[in-house]
Amino acid sequence: ESEAAALYSADTMGEYDEALRTALGQQKSGDCASSIRTLEGLLASRPEPPPGVQTVSYRSLAECYERKGEVDKAVYNYEQLGRLSHAEAPYADARIAELKKQQGAVAATPAPTITPVN
Repeated sequence: ESEAAALYSADTMGEYDEALRTALGQQKSGDCASSIRTLEGLLASRPEPPPGVQTVSYRSLAECYERKGEVDKAVYNYEQLGRLSHAEAPYADARIAELKKQQGAVAATPAPTITPVN
């Protein structure tokens, strides 16, 4: 089971329970596109979801975006996770550093030089 699900406590989620369970199930089954839609809708809901719901949502979003290769969106969601949860901040910071390192390695790879054929 994902670490995001381990943070999940049904007692504190209340009205957000069903959407959060759905999104985590979608992520677990590999359907990140649906999970992202569900979580972004959940985070946009009013009243604002409690911090516990936001924490699990941002972690799940970050993991899905990372899986999809959308580094900027993954980094943004890891930043939100670290801002919301001091307990999750070290994990979020480590993931951000790793993603930026990977992104830098890709950016630093020179394009192949095309040599004209005579």
